[in-house]
Amino acid sequence: RIDWIYDNLGMIGILGCQTWWTWFVEDAFLSVQKKGDKNAMKTLHSKLSAQIGELVEQVRGSDLDKQKRKKINTLIIID
Repeated sequence: RIDWIYDNLGMIGILGCQTWWTWFVEDAFLSVQKKGDKNAMKTLHSKLSAQIGELVEQVRGSDLDKQKRKKINTLIIID
């Protein structure tokens, strides 16, 4: 996900991440409803928390140029 974000423009990255977020949430709801998976939301929460952790790690642990830092910070706020 990180490489994809860096390779695309800011708004494209936000659009793509939000599209995938929507799909993941919808899939979790369907798993609860149709498959009876009561842990689907907890699993999704863990996955999304890990993604935010990766973004935070990018900001803290690497020398980013101004544009990349702004992209990552925006995604952290939105996610």
